[in-house]
Amino acid sequence: MIPEKPKLRALSVFPYRVEGRPVLCLKDPEGITDQVATIPLDLGPFLLEMLDGNHTLRDIQAELVRRSGGRLIPLDDIEHLVGQLDEALFLDSPRFSARVAELLAEYRAAPVRRPALAGSAYPADPAEARSFLDGFYAGGEGPREEGTLRALAVPHLDLSFGGPVAARALGGLADRLPGETVVVLGVGHQLGRLPYALTGKDFETPLGTVRADRDLLDRVVDKAGSWVLEEELAHRAEHSVEFAALLLAHALEGRSFRILPVLCGSFHGFLESRESPAEDPLIGAFLETLAEEAGDALLYASVDLAHLGPHYGDPRPLAPARLREIERADRELLALAEAGDAEGFLAHQRACRDERRVCGMSALYTLLSLLPEDAEGRLLAYEQPVFPAEGNTVTIAAMTWTAAPDRPLTPPAR
Repeated sequence: MIPEKPKLRALSVFPYRVEGRPVLCLKDPEGITDQVATIPLDLGPFLLEMLDGNHTLRDIQAELVRRSGGRLIPLDDIEHLVGQLDEALFLDSPRFSARVAELLAEYRAAPVRRPALAGSAYPADPAEARSFLDGFYAGGEGPREEGTLRALAVPHLDLSFGGPVAARALGGLADRLPGETVVVLGVGHQLGRLPYALTGKDFETPLGTVRADRDLLDRVVDKAGSWVLEEELAHRAEHSVEFAALLLAHALEGRSFRILPVLCGSFHGFLESRESPAEDPLIGAFLETLAEEAGDALLYASVDLAHLGPHYGDPRPLAPARLREIERADRELLALAEAGDAEGFLAHQRACRDERRVCGMSALYTLLSLLPEDAEGRLLAYEQPVFPAEGNTVTIAAMTWTAAPDRPLTPPAR
């Protein structure tokens, strides 16, 4: 049954043409459904505005009459269209909730988290995948810093672009891993209500299965709360941890290790409130618990930086002068990350209102908040892959942080 006041989920919306007719296409970025819905362009923006959970179908009909100068659209037609959206699982409705519960049960019952992008973003064949990954190291490894490696940051951009940059931080990792656990801080691009989502699933890769540290997960759940598993389904199609698992399987081949897969949600609310994320009860409890329980784990942020150009909502392609401005601002941000300054990092994003759309903000803040007090960061690589046909860029970097031996992870003061 359609809700009395229907509400669209957070969807990807883009213009298209069907048989010469302009339409808006709706797709599900979470992958709960693979259906695509089209709405006439003259009606689309109106429906996106009205299907917000605050209007009944009659409200929508009345507003349509007003906007069309008195032309009546039958209520049955509106109900039919909204019903089709519900059947496609585009509404936040009982039908959608039931499907999510079904998928979550399937995900938790599966023996492993199956790769979502093998065969598309990277080869599914083991030999081909190994050769593909070996190629990232053709340019050499990054310099080795003194001290114990405690954290690194690498891109989760399309591996053809991000892989060689990632290799700058991952080279020689098997000899430098401080313990047997890697806490992977991925970006939950479609994470909903909560700041973090964990999973205890082993990740299957073409190079073998990467085991999850379930003992650590159990301790985190026990101390921070079971809410960290409520949005576990977000891991099902998310690429940021999947790419990390694959890169680690290659870099640590032959070495025993486990991962704690963590997706970090949006921290954009903290840019407006000026509150520190560490003061939030859920975030603060999670950071404190991870610092206490992760021990000698390596922190691994799977992150990208700026997202700019027409594809991301900017009015025109990026000119060389604009790219230089972006690099200057990115390097200012990365200098704060090198210094381990979590709050300064966030303040930088507040000051610029996150105009560069840094998608790795929450994962990097989390990493910086947990670093040992004497940690020293080093920027190993920075690049601006530009997609010339569209004039877009997603900027990326590779970084490492080292500390004196036996220095513990340190939660921020609350």
